[in-house]
Amino acid sequence: MVCCGGALTGGIFLFKSVQSATGPAHDSVDTFLDEMTAGQTEAAYEDLCSATRQQFTTEQFTQIVDGRPKIVQHSITGTNVSNFNGHVSAAVNAELRYADGSSDTHLFQLTKEDGAWRICGRPY
Repeated sequence: MVCCGGALTGGIFLFKSVQSATGPAHDSVDTFLDEMTAGQTEAAYEDLCSATRQQFTTEQFTQIVDGRPKIVQHSITGTNVSNFNGHVSAAVNAELRYADGSSDTHLFQLTKEDGAWRICGRPY
């Protein structure tokens, strides 16, 4: 009984540790995709990292989004956070479902800027 209790406590502690590390990155992508679903491209643009925002103006980002099928639903399927020589990054997989009935999986790359997770690379 003591061993089972210890294993359960250790499992809960491990789950909470992983959740505290991956949760904020997961939540950032979830928020970005909620904004995309709602058609709030200006708000979604603000979720991009500075390097990606330098590649597109808000108007260009909106044109790219408008040229693609509209996201109607999404689900996060995996989150990985890594720290390599002090550079913290994350990768979040999401299943995207579009208004035209199609779907695909997209890998979102994130980096931490000013304490917040920001989406980098090919955001959509």
